[in-house]
This record gives sequence, C-alpha cells and structure tokens, in this order.
Amino acid sequence: MSDKIAEQLQQRMVDLAKQVGWWQTNKKELQPVIDQLEILGYTVEISGNSLDCSGAGDKQMLIATFKVMRGFGYEPTRRPSAKDAFYGSFWYLEGRHDNAVWISFSSTVCKRVQVGTEMKEVPVYDIQCSEAGETMTVTDEELSNV
Repeated sequence: MSDKIAEQLQQRMVDLAKQVGWWQTNKKELQPVIDQLEILGYTVEISGNSLDCSGAGDKQMLIATFKVMRGFGYEPTRRPSAKDAFYGSFWYLEGRHDNAVWISFSSTVCKRVQVGTEMKEVPVYDIQCSEAGETMTVTDEELSNV
C-alpha cells in the first residue's frame, strides 16, 4: 500500500521550496510594490509564482491601485467594467510573465440591487440517485445491521 499522506507532504515541501526560490529571485523587484499596496490596505500573499493581493474600498482606492502598479511598470490583463462590484486581473511587466501580480478588489460602495422582476421559464432540477428511487440517506436501522 502506498503512503499517500507522505507523498502529499513531500510534494508540499517541494512546492514550498520552489516558492521560496521564486521569492528570493523576485524579492528586490516586488517588495516596493508590496509596500505600496499594503499602504493602500491590501493583503499580500505568495501563491505559486505570483503575488495575490486582495483589498476592498472605493473607486479612489482602485485608481490609486492602478497608479501604484503602473508606476512600477505593470499593466493589467483587463480593466474593470462600469458596473463591476468585483475586479480581478493579473498584472505583468511588459514582455514578462515570471513575476505576475494578481489584484483582487471588491468595491465597498457598489452592491447588487434588484431593479425589477421578469417572468420566464427556467429549468427545475431535483437530485435523483437511481432509477429505483434509492437515496443516500443513512438510517439508524441500516447502521444497526452492520
């Protein structure tokens, strides 16, 4: 029998060693970016070969985010739309993909609001486990027969 837990732990150690190596290679370039994003209120973590930055605020915070990132030479893969309550995008230095920064921004001023109703037919689903009508419920009676 294989030791799946030991294999998983070993793989985590290998992945962590890669992250440490990536950080050591990119720390000098990314630390000033992290410092500025943290001043804006972002939480920054390493995920694989990128930084994951998450924050919440108003449009001024989002504008400040764009200014910080562009000030360091980064460009987003997409811009927020007019009615986005959430914005997420990878940011890269031109021509490079070795030190991506993921920006995840949630608006604290935009919210989903019901503006009306409409009637339309939509599919209705139910969970069916078998053609015989058997369910996945485990009863005390079934347990007492074990």
